[in-house]
Amino acid sequence: MALTRKLGSAIIAAALAGAALAQITGCAEEEVTSQQVAAPNPAALYCQKSGGEHLILVRSDGSSQGVCRFPDGSEVDAWSMFRRRHQ
Repeated sequence: MALTRKLGSAIIAAALAGAALAQITGCAEEEVTSQQVAAPNPAALYCQKSGGEHLILVRSDGSSQGVCRFPDGSEVDAWSMFRRRHQ
């Protein structure tokens, strides 16, 4: 009986510790940066390999577009360029 009581107390203590840890880590906010992304954007990589600079343009309505800008100043939608070359 004493073993059962100790085991029950240990389970309750572990559950409380787990709940406290989940509460602490659940409240933490993490800012995601491009360095934390596991898989790189293939359109951005292709743009850079093609001699361009990949940019994300954000419009006034909040939408965004990936653009590949070349040294001569020309720009093209990065995903359109990627799809044309990789079909």
